[in-house]
Amino acid sequence: MIDVNEMRRKFPAKNASGKKRRDAAIRRIAQEYERKRAEMSGLKAPEMKKGVVFYVVLLLGLMLLASVFMTLTGKGGKARISKDAIIVRKSLDALAVALGRYHYHTGQFPTEEEGLAILASTQVVKAGWNGPYIHGGRILRDPWKNDYVYIPGGPGETPALFSAGPDGAPGTSDDILCNPALFDEPFRDTSWTKEWVPYRLRGIIVAPDEETKRLVERQVRDCLAAIARAADEQERRRAEFAASKVDERAMYGAIAAMTAGNPAVHIVSHWTYPEDMVGKPVEIRCWTLGDEAEAFVNLRSLGRVRRSGEGEPFVWSAAYEPGEAKVIAYRDGTYIGEDAVRTAQSPVAVELVSTRSLGDSEDGYALARLVDENGLAAPNDGAAFEFALEGPGEISLCDGAAVAFRRTSRSGEPLKLTASCEGMRPAAVTIPWRAE
Repeated sequence: MIDVNEMRRKFPAKNASGKKRRDAAIRRIAQEYERKRAEMSGLKAPEMKKGVVFYVVLLLGLMLLASVFMTLTGKGGKARISKDAIIVRKSLDALAVALGRYHYHTGQFPTEEEGLAILASTQVVKAGWNGPYIHGGRILRDPWKNDYVYIPGGPGETPALFSAGPDGAPGTSDDILCNPALFDEPFRDTSWTKEWVPYRLRGIIVAPDEETKRLVERQVRDCLAAIARAADEQERRRAEFAASKVDERAMYGAIAAMTAGNPAVHIVSHWTYPEDMVGKPVEIRCWTLGDEAEAFVNLRSLGRVRRSGEGEPFVWSAAYEPGEAKVIAYRDGTYIGEDAVRTAQSPVAVELVSTRSLGDSEDGYALARLVDENGLAAPNDGAAFEFALEGPGEISLCDGAAVAFRRTSRSGEPLKLTASCEGMRPAAVTIPWRAE
């Protein structure tokens, strides 16, 4: 509130007219003050119509929506790295460190002729060599079955080491490069050399006294003799294994007997051909434990026939039409099982069938085939299958899509059989041990 008397004292008037003008000005100021005060007294602080909890939940919801949007648009952080890329990066890092150690000992990187294979060598190849720098006897390929690219540089230059990536073509955008700083890692940190036994000293026994030395030497001799006996036994088994032969008829007969579903009958052909093959004759080939079989195409019978000879397949010729081909097998006139194949789409993967547990003295058999996304058998024509066996066993015979293998020890470890075909998803199956 304005004190009028105080303002009169501060602004005295010299005459009556000046006093009137002063009082009028003071009244205007007082009126304006009262008007502003009335306006301000009518204002109220904004009130929250909802509770505090409502606005907190609303804020959290908006933050959640923003994070989802950033994730979907790829702006929420670093891109995810595939499992294959992680494997490649670890392998490249290990190779780069191994090359650095090789350089640390020999004074140079491997030449183009020596390549990366020299890192896994078990022989002394040059002065200062203290390998092997990669254990296992060989350099593994990248997950796309391609060799790692190694290009040695000139004197004093760092070599190039990379994977060509999924497309297998060097110099493209999907190449995966190694960290060049790892080539110098052995020079920066030599603590690894404290536990690294020089190759030329690995056969020397160091002991505090003669008695301990003789004891250690005896233990070493016993250990070496046991290793030699095991090696001789393994070589004998390998020789026996190499000398033995697997009959292809027996292999296909065993595959037919072990096939998933009904083991008594198995169609080994497909029922998927190009459009220009419609109406043209094709074969339906089947292995079965029965002595008679009848084939059908889209429920139309092709006739019931007897086996022509022991171990021989049943074969029918039929005009191709998309749909289903089925075989029903009989033994002594009694139904024993059936199998069917259907027209498939383009193949995308490999499938392994007819595997089972193995004892030490048995042969194992498996059949690879191409399948579409729905698991239907697709044509194997021209497909080059590759088989690999991990564990205590060896492959004895490969016949196109069929493979025979055998255990080589009674360790009880499982075997892992892998079948691959270029451009297709590979298939792997584990064959457990079965005690005799």
